[in-house]
Amino acid sequence: MATPYSEVFELFLATVQDYTLQALYSSSVANFEIELVPFLNKSIAKFFEANQDLTNKNDTTRTFNITLTLTEMAILANLMSIEWLTHQINNLLELQNLVGDKDFNRKSEA
Repeated sequence: MATPYSEVFELFLATVQDYTLQALYSSSVANFEIELVPFLNKSIAKFFEANQDLTNKNDTTRTFNITLTLTEMAILANLMSIEWLTHQINNLLELQNLVGDKDFNRKSEA
């Protein structure tokens, strides 16, 4: 039986609290899943010791052609969290470079 990406995405959402993801999910589940597929793909590439071939999947239907175990789904969700946080950190660093250190740093109000 095939495992839909949505099962991994639900575990991912349980570990990441981001209002933009929640808003995207609320507005369009399909767009939400399309946004997360690259993070899933990067996570699959970093899951070196998987017992199954995680590349046996279909991005069009957003399903794995295999049945993932709960452990495999949890590991993918954790790897997706790492990829998501790396993306957020890179965005923050890019903003810091754009704005500059003086404007970016917040001073104590004391």
